Amino acid sequence: MITEEKKGLSRRHFMQGVAVGGVALGASAVLTTAGVAKADVDGELNKLTKGKKPGNGSGKITVKAPAIAENGKVVPITIEMADDQKAKAVHLFVDENPVPLAGTLTLKAAAPYLSTNIRMKKTSTVRGIVQMADGSFLETTRNVKVTIGGCGG
Repeated sequence: MITEEKKGLSRRHFMQGVAVGGVALGASAVLTTAGVAKADVDGELNKLTKGKKPGNGSGKITVKAPAIAENGKVVPITIEMADDQKAKAVHLFVDENPVPLAGTLTLKAAAPYLSTNIRMKKTSTVRGIVQMADGSFLETTRNVKVTIGGCGG
């Protein structure tokens, strides 16, 4: 009886390796994004404000958003200030999104008004950060409950 010695990797072993690698890669991506989202918000805010803590914008900045968003794929958000307030930029953050910075609007010393639709992965705090003409920052927040996630969740 003659036996044939096979050298190299068989198709079956190759496919098993690919399947195990794919599962491991997918699991690491899920673990990475789950643990990083909150840290990214704090890190992004720190970079944006250069370490300055934003002041309380209550009464000066208004963030309008639904208390409950039926579908996270389309969540209407409006950020506005009184006409006498002059700002350089408006930044919109969603704490629980995979990429927390949802948008930035750069202004030329004007009263900010930003109205847009965003996607939200899940129930989260929405932050409106306004950089004032003098370089200071104001922040106001709003909680939005999402019933169906819009970022693949």
